Formats: sequence, structure tokens, C-alpha cells
Amino acid sequence: MKPEKTTIYHLAEKLNVSPSTVSRALKDHPRISKQMRKRVVDLARELNFEPNIMAANLRSGHSKLIGMIVPYQDTAFFSSVIRGVEDEILQHGYQVIVAQSNEQLAKEIKALEALSATQVAGVLLSLSRETDQFDHINALKDKQKPIVLFDRSSFQIDCDKVVLDDFQAAFDAVSHLISSGCSNIAILHGPLHLDLYAERMRGFLTALKAASVAHNEDLMVCVDDTTESGADAAARLMKSPNPPDAFFTTSDYMALGVMSYLNTLNVDVPDEVKVVGFSNEPFTRWLVPSLTTIDQQSQEMGRVAARLLVQRIEGHGVAVAQKVVISPKLVIRDSSTSRESIGRESLV
Repeated sequence: MKPEKTTIYHLAEKLNVSPSTVSRALKDHPRISKQMRKRVVDLARELNFEPNIMAANLRSGHSKLIGMIVPYQDTAFFSSVIRGVEDEILQHGYQVIVAQSNEQLAKEIKALEALSATQVAGVLLSLSRETDQFDHINALKDKQKPIVLFDRSSFQIDCDKVVLDDFQAAFDAVSHLISSGCSNIAILHGPLHLDLYAERMRGFLTALKAASVAHNEDLMVCVDDTTESGADAAARLMKSPNPPDAFFTTSDYMALGVMSYLNTLNVDVPDEVKVVGFSNEPFTRWLVPSLTTIDQQSQEMGRVAARLLVQRIEGHGVAVAQKVVISPKLVIRDSSTSRESIGRESLV
């Protein structure tokens, strides 16, 4: 037979105290003496006591758990955001449960429902590429459950947000390409119903307009955030009658695909075609040539988002929804500079 699981009632019986005393002792309640707290903790360890977190959550209506949903965890950007979140919430006694949407709205909805059912105290969410309706998010808000959107958000959702200044990031990147002599610049971007891609597009167009450089709609391509999609888009554009002399991509993975395809054509980067990515993934430093990109200050984004959420949970936030904008950094490397500057890295 499976051995009986130790409960608070077993501990109380052995210590000849009430179950409520045991419960308070395990929570370090100040009304319980240090001696009693030590006796309870020592016995709990001896008997391998495991608290019933789910039951405690249901009684209190929330927990010291924070839910977090990301499109995927296997990029340095999102893993770094998660690290920033953990650094911040641990200081406040919370733990984080991370789920992935895998860029699918249906999985995002199921993950949000599952986290809500476990009585998490609040949710951090970065929208999937497919998310263009928000009933699941509004349902969470209707339950008075705090939610903070980070990185990927939508103007249609009224809640706290922590985002990069995507407009400025794109403006700086494209202005850099123009100053490097480029005039026929392609942009590979994600779905424009998400604010970050719309803002990057706006920054791209504004930089062209500011420099009196015409934009070519044939060079504005929506692609998936993958190496394969970047390579496929580069293949189509380089075979066009007026191929680009530069690529601004809204993802380092897209940029990696572009550079891989250009290498198959023996196109020299940066002398013939220049390339700029987005996110400052670790591999970008080690490419040959190394990739110019945007550093999104990912850990800081995670810390700020977690701080906002804890404030909401604990009732310290302001009445209106807040939007915190993180400043980007343009990391200039070999893929967009003149041959004479190869090997030098600079931040803008």
C-alpha cells in the first residue's frame, strides 16, 4: 500500500498543539514563538511533510505564485527576460511558473486558463504571433487578476505594459544603414497587428523619410521569426529586378537566414549587402561577419515587468494602467560597417 501522506493534522497531534498553530508556524507567523516554529519545522522535515499548495491557494484566493507565458523559451531574449523576472520576484517571496504558447493563440488561451485555475496571483504575458483577439485576457481582468504585458502587446488591451522603444530601435538601425551608404533597404518583419512590429515598421519608414530615401513596398516582407523564413525571403528579394543593398530584419534569426543565403551567392557582407538584426542573441557576436543588431535590455524588461505585477498584486500600483518604455541600444558590428571598420564593436 502507498504510505499515508503526512498532513498538518498529523504534525499537530504529535506536537499536541492545534492545526492552526502548526499552519502559522510553517508560515513564520510572528505570534508563534521561535521555539515552537523550530519544533514544527524540525518535525515536518523528519516526517517529509509537503504543504498542500493548491488547497492553500483555493482558501486564500491567490498564491505566492506568478504565471508567465512566453511565445517560446529557447531564445536568449526570452530566457533572459525570465531570469530578470525571477531576480525581481524572489525578493518579494514569489515563484514563477512559465508556460509556452509556441506562437499559437489556442495554446496561449489554454495556458492562461490553466494558470488562472491554479490561483496564480498574477500573470506576465508576451503575446503569440497569432493573437489578434483578446477575450481570454479580458476574462482574466474580469476576475480582478493583475496582468502585465511585456515585449509583445496590443493597444487594444488596457493593462500595465513593459515594452521596448521599438520605433526608436528601428529608426536608429535604418538611419545607420542609410549613413553607411544604403538606399534600397529591405525590411523583414513580423505580423503588424502586434504593436512591436507596427512600431518597428513605423521607425523604418520614418528613417527613410527623414533621409529622403524612397521606400519600395516590394522590399517590405512579413515572415516568420525563423532562419528558414529569413533565407527564403532573401532568396526572393535578391532575385528581383531591383535587389536590396541592405536588410533590416526584426529578428536575429531572420538575419541569420539572410546572411546564410547571401553566403551561398558569394555576396560579400557588408561590402555588397549590409544586414542588421534585432535582439542581440549571443550567436550574433560570433557570426562571420558579426551581426549588427538591437540590444533589447531583456533582463531589465523582465525586472520592470515583475515589479509592476507585484505592485498590482499587493495593491501598491497607481489607478491607471502604466506603460514603461525601455530604451534600446544599437550594437554596431561587422555586417553593416565598411571593410576598414571590421572587428570594431560600438553601442549607440
